[in-house]
Amino acid sequence: MEENTLTSQTPLSNPNGKSKLLLVGFLVVTLFSFIAGFSLGKSVTTLKPAPLPPQISLTPTPLPSEAPAKETDPTADWKTYTDTIYRYSIKYPPDAFISTPEDCWEECNKGSSSGGCMCNSLTINLKGYKHSFASLSMEIFKLNDSDKGKPTEYINRAIIDSTRKLSWEDGKYIEEDVKIDTVNARCLRGRLVDIEEGARWAYYLFFTKGDFNYYLVWIDISLERDYETTLNLILSTFKFLD
Repeated sequence: MEENTLTSQTPLSNPNGKSKLLLVGFLVVTLFSFIAGFSLGKSVTTLKPAPLPPQISLTPTPLPSEAPAKETDPTADWKTYTDTIYRYSIKYPPDAFISTPEDCWEECNKGSSSGGCMCNSLTINLKGYKHSFASLSMEIFKLNDSDKGKPTEYINRAIIDSTRKLSWEDGKYIEEDVKIDTVNARCLRGRLVDIEEGARWAYYLFFTKGDFNYYLVWIDISLERDYETTLNLILSTFKFLD
C-alpha cells in the first residue's frame, strides 16, 4: 500500500500583495509629509514679525527767551538830600561835599555870618580829578503873589536875558527846554571864556513849581566836560515832594 507522502512547500509570495503594501506605505509617507508641510507652512504664515518700536520724534523745546538784563541804577548807592521847606529831594555821589540850607542856618546862629542870613541854597561839590572841579548850586526863592501861575520865562526874564549876555565862547550857546521831574525848565548851556575865571562849561537852569522858583547853576572847569554825565544823573534824581 503506497503511502502518500505530503511534502510541505513554501508558499510563493504574492507580488500583488507586496505592491499593495508599498503603495500603502508610500501613501502614508506622502500624507504625513503633506500634513507636516501644511502645518509648518501655516505656522510660518501665521508668524508675524515683531513690531518695531515706535519712532520717537524729538522736537527741540524752544529755550525761553532771555529776559532783558535789568538795568543797574548808577545812583543806587548815592546819598539823598531832602528839603521839606522847598519840597524837593535830590541825590548826589557819596564822595561829594554838600553845603545845605541847614548848614547855613547853623553858621548863622553861631553869629559867624555878617549882614544877616539868606539860607536858601544847596551846593554840591564833586571831587575833582585831572585837576578838574565841578559844582552844582541851586537857589530857591518864594514867588510873589503876582508871579504865581506865570511861566518860568516870564518870572526869570531878567536873569535869563543877562545869562544870554555872558561871555560865551564865540558868542554861542545852546538854549533849550528840558524836563526836571515833572516840570519844564529853561536851560542855557555852553562854554564860557571869562577872562577872570578862565574857561569852563556852564549850565543854567530855571524852573518854577508851586510857590517856588528854582535857579540852578552847574560849573565844570574841566575842559573835557568830565562831569557832564554826573550832572545828568544828578538832575535825573531831582524829585518834587507831593
